[in-house]
Amino acid sequence: MLMSVFHNWLLEIACENYFVYIKRLSANDTGATGGHQVGLYIPSGALLQS
Repeated sequence: MLMSVFHNWLLEIACENYFVYIKRLSANDTGATGGHQVGLYIPSGALLQS
């Protein structure tokens, strides 16, 4: 049921006015590894319009 609610929400907002980027958080993203690169990594190709 939860997945269908999420799927319906995505379908509602999916149009020309929105960009949806979904990323599974890694341990490095959350700081769990103790590394210095804490924070989300979003590839530049995902942000640039083609």
